Amino acid sequence: MTTTIFIEKSQRFANRNLINEIANSVFGSDEKAAFSEEFVPVRCRVPYPKSEQFANYLLNSPRLLWAIQYDNTTVGFILIGDIPHRNAMGISINHEYSRKGVASEAFSQIKSHSEISYPVFGYTSVRNINAQRFMESIGFKREPENIDFCGENSYKYKLE
Repeated sequence: MTTTIFIEKSQRFANRNLINEIANSVFGSDEKAAFSEEFVPVRCRVPYPKSEQFANYLLNSPRLLWAIQYDNTTVGFILIGDIPHRNAMGISINHEYSRKGVASEAFSQIKSHSEISYPVFGYTSVRNINAQRFMESIGFKREPENIDFCGENSYKYKLE
């Protein structure tokens, strides 16, 4: 069963253990990091130690953050922040839970959260077919213009 936990920015340091669980779920091993960053240009990947660096990013940067849990195990996150552009959604899931509907169910739980202001934007590499399908399956529409994200030709998606 998929659940999401909203972590308010003011409560992130008090929830450091959950933040660490999120970071470990997607960057806690070389295999997890390779899956999470497969389509991320080298110069924009999370630096080593990846899990620790990503946890620090989650503590300080995103405006909105949710942990994704499956059967009470933290397996990923959804965030909304201003990187690479204002009101951009980021999402990642542990490779063992990918393509099982967990991320889609998590997004359906948070999409009407009162603090989300629309439109929300998403970006994915033109090479990442699975991410493109995911974005479209949760209601994002591809915009006509592409963006350059760290040297990677990427599609821009919008959800109103």
